[in-house]
Amino acid sequence: MIYQSDILTVNDAIAAIRQSFDSIARREKEEVRAEIEPAYLKFESVRYRFAHRLMQVRRSGHVQAAGVVISELRHALIDLSYDKEFWQIASQIRITRVVRPRNSPFHDDIRLLSEIGRGMPVSTAIGILVEVLNGGVEWNEDIDREVFAANEAERDANTLRKLVPEQKIAPVQFEVEGGQLHIRQQAHSPLPGREAVVDAAAGELVRRGEDLANQLRNSNCDPRLLNNVEELQEHLKTGQNAIQIGISNLACEQLAKAFYVELPDALAALLVAHTSSVSMYLSQFSEWRDFSESAEIARVTEFDVSSISQILSDVVNDLEQDPQISDPEVPKVLRALREFLDDPKKSSKKVALAAVRTIENLVIRVFGYGADFIDKTIHKTIDRSSGVVAIALAGALISVALTAAGGLGVLAPGIEGLGWMQDAMSIVVRQLQLLQQGAGG
Repeated sequence: MIYQSDILTVNDAIAAIRQSFDSIARREKEEVRAEIEPAYLKFESVRYRFAHRLMQVRRSGHVQAAGVVISELRHALIDLSYDKEFWQIASQIRITRVVRPRNSPFHDDIRLLSEIGRGMPVSTAIGILVEVLNGGVEWNEDIDREVFAANEAERDANTLRKLVPEQKIAPVQFEVEGGQLHIRQQAHSPLPGREAVVDAAAGELVRRGEDLANQLRNSNCDPRLLNNVEELQEHLKTGQNAIQIGISNLACEQLAKAFYVELPDALAALLVAHTSSVSMYLSQFSEWRDFSESAEIARVTEFDVSSISQILSDVVNDLEQDPQISDPEVPKVLRALREFLDDPKKSSKKVALAAVRTIENLVIRVFGYGADFIDKTIHKTIDRSSGVVAIALAGALISVALTAAGGLGVLAPGIEGLGWMQDAMSIVVRQLQLLQQGAGG
């Protein structure tokens, strides 16, 4: 069993080591402080985590949880002992005070901590502490196995965060709220000093767009053309997402070419003039310029466009089959984006890249959510009554992202910035399997 006095003495030993680092920081020159700072921060991370977990144990009074915390500390200290840079510094710093067993009862092995005294290298003190944790705490294979898995999961979560980039410039970005995928509202600003010009241009474009839409309603034009012009109008009215405006405008340009001969000459000219004006308006946004430049260097084939369209279809189907994991607006928006790719021969690089970056953003946000979810399961912050349901929903959402990431992987050679996915996928697959096994157990 774990005695309270054992934990208190272990905590005292940790405090003594920390104070030894602190004494160097107070007494030595700045150059020396700078030299020991990396080692100090590593130990402080271990100490802080132990103190935080110890506080949780004291509140819960759960004996087995205390065993987990002690075993976590043991693993963390062993990791430090294998860190050559840390160990070199720890061998040079001396303990500044003794450690004595606190209260009673206590395991006999805990008496070893009383050997920690002034003048002893910190590395030696850590070695004694590890020995005490090996022998002074009753061995429990289940606890140790749980701690090892938690440490692996925590390392995976941290690695995943480093691999996953920020969401890219795209028509759509995402957020996860309450375990459900949502559209994140974007607001793009015009280039500095162009705000007044952009505001005036937007007002004029909306006015002309409304006139164009009215004339199209009174003509015999194809309904798809009218629908796209109306969609462009809605984006212009909000004026916040330059990429959405740009993609809608590209669709209108393509349809204008397709149905040019079917329209009266004056109306056809008005449509071309409107899309050209919107293009000039978009040039005032750095996001659209950057996006356009990226599209120009992307190597996208007709086969790629078909693949992108299929990925979107698969994602939409998966989301619609499990409506709990996303807001209804998400599959609706993705389906609309997929419609721009209906004809691979006519789809522009910008439309293809817009779709790729949107899918990538979905993967980025869900993988980031996955890293956070792993942390919650490690630290037991998921409510027990809803844990199984939460894991099931998270697993379903992460599975959608894995499907999308797998599809995008084949496009990585031709589209810059997709190389991070393969390593991230490996971590997510491994942790998803462990989460689902744990929920099933």
